[in-house]
Amino acid sequence: MDRAQVTAFVRRYIAAMGGEILEEAPSYVRVRLTPDMDKDLMNRPFYWSYMEQFGLEPVPAVLTLVFDPDRPPPDGRGEPIAFGSLRLTQIFRSAQKRGRFVRLYEAPGGTAGNGEASSPFLAPGDRTARAPTPRPPARLVPHLAVNYRVSFLCDRKKERLLPIGVNLETGHVVEGFYPRIAARPFTPVMPPGAVLAPCRLTLEAAVARAEAAVAAAVAAEDDSWARDALARLAEEQALLRAYYGETPTEEQRGELAQRLEELEALFTPRIAVDVVNAGLFFLSSPVAMGDERGELAAGS
Repeated sequence: MDRAQVTAFVRRYIAAMGGEILEEAPSYVRVRLTPDMDKDLMNRPFYWSYMEQFGLEPVPAVLTLVFDPDRPPPDGRGEPIAFGSLRLTQIFRSAQKRGRFVRLYEAPGGTAGNGEASSPFLAPGDRTARAPTPRPPARLVPHLAVNYRVSFLCDRKKERLLPIGVNLETGHVVEGFYPRIAARPFTPVMPPGAVLAPCRLTLEAAVARAEAAVAAAVAAEDDSWARDALARLAEEQALLRAYYGETPTEEQRGELAQRLEELEALFTPRIAVDVVNAGLFFLSSPVAMGDERGELAAGS
């Protein structure tokens, strides 16, 4: 998960949770947390217990998150946030706890405040008001979005976030889906006059395609981490056997067997995949060309 993906995810989390943005720039954001955000992120249960027990007005914390450490806020305050950091892990958990599944519609854009389309093409001196050209109803195409977390586990741990989207009309699988749509405006209510495209793919079939994409991405990963873990395991096993010697007592043999099992449990490489969150996104335009693969056969 690169810096742009982290930035998009955190900003979307703040907006979804209703955090009050006090100051922001491309490289950081300063936000007053909501009570729910404070409880999930700030680790001060006694404060909230006291406030709620005595009916006092709580003051949620202000948090400054720095996406680019080379460009901090002018006052120098804030904490760096990146993939693998404790704060981002807390945000993942909060997002998973508060909203594992969402349903959002892309909002129409490009209209002036009075609801009429503004035109920059009037000739100088032309003051004749022109009626705006009627817009056709927005056609919104449903996409299933799933953010998968892939954990590569041994005596060390590495995690990777895989945002996958599946177009439910065409069957296209879109890798890196969420970062590609994060900048679009969304609303939880279907815009007036919008038309929903038909779903030709069931949710079960879409999930199967998303899981196949995750499996392919995992299979393409460099497996040197697993080979290195097995090499460290063999080294630790050899050291342990040398420690107990060639003729251990019966009691020592039991200890050795237990220690060897513990080493195997710790060092044996394995991969775990879980869902961070998911949702249905209804989009008025496709993602960038070249980011999709797979398609439903005609008539299927």
